[in-house]
Amino acid sequence: MKKYLIAVVYTVLLALFTLYTVMDTFKAGTSTDFDLPRTLAKYTSTPTPVPALTAAPVVTATPSVAASKSETLTPTPTPTATPTIEPTWSADGYIDSNMSVKISRYREYESDIYVVDAVVNSADLLKTAITGVNKRGDYIWDYVSNISNSYDDLIISINGDCWKHKTTGYSIKNGVILRDTYTTASNGFITKEEPRQETLVLWADGSASIVKEGDYTAQELIDKGAWQLFNFGPALINDGENVAKTSFTTVDVANSRHPRTAIGLKDDLHYVFIIVDGRNGSTNRGVTCSQLAEFGMSLGIKYLYNLDGGGSATLYFQGEVLNKPCRKEGKIGEVTVTDIVYIGY
Repeated sequence: MKKYLIAVVYTVLLALFTLYTVMDTFKAGTSTDFDLPRTLAKYTSTPTPVPALTAAPVVTATPSVAASKSETLTPTPTPTATPTIEPTWSADGYIDSNMSVKISRYREYESDIYVVDAVVNSADLLKTAITGVNKRGDYIWDYVSNISNSYDDLIISINGDCWKHKTTGYSIKNGVILRDTYTTASNGFITKEEPRQETLVLWADGSASIVKEGDYTAQELIDKGAWQLFNFGPALINDGENVAKTSFTTVDVANSRHPRTAIGLKDDLHYVFIIVDGRNGSTNRGVTCSQLAEFGMSLGIKYLYNLDGGGSATLYFQGEVLNKPCRKEGKIGEVTVTDIVYIGY
């Protein structure tokens, strides 16, 4: 009986202790100081912290040598295309990508005067043409209009220096020597004071010179770049200076009034033709060589040279003769020649 009582007391005490433990645990779970992570830490192992990933910095390439100012690239300008000019004809001229031809009319010295300004981009656009030969080997004489019509690419033309009419004197046409002998007194504008013929040389670079025969041989002129050489005379303007003489002892025609043809240069590749009507009474009296030089000076011409005039003086454009050629007083019409000067291809 005593043993039984001890066992009951022990059981009660054990139950009370268990109840106290449960109540203490419950009280701790409801405390405001409860920290779940810290409580869990008592029963779990602490993991090794993993370092946060940091993005690697972007590496910027650095040139080893700084570029100098001289190495700075400069944009190359885009070349500008030269505009194409369509071939255009008018009543007083012609223009295309390679040339511009302008015809002007003046009334001076009681005469009609025609002036042709031809600006070209190459000296070989100013050409000469000579007539052929017949069966006997003699040169054929023909009208400026007929000779001109045989060239499809001819733009405008005038009579030349009638090179075949003169049996002596230098002659160069289109870069070819036709004659290389000196001019005699009966075949040119020379005097005892000026015994050597003055010629006009048009060079392949588009410039011009007044050259006396004997200063160079014809071959030396070719070697220097002569493209055309005209031999008639006299020289009227040389390098901007009026050099027309007031008298000639051998050729009086220079000092009287006649129809005239002259060729000259205002500037490189800027050629000038002058045609003066004459021998037509009071309508057209013609001019002397001195008057022709004065007129050329008024236009700012740098070089001017007298070609074959008289009845030969002819200007041809677009299928017609523009001036009034006149060999005899009052008789208008072309006369035959042996050569022409023209602008064309």
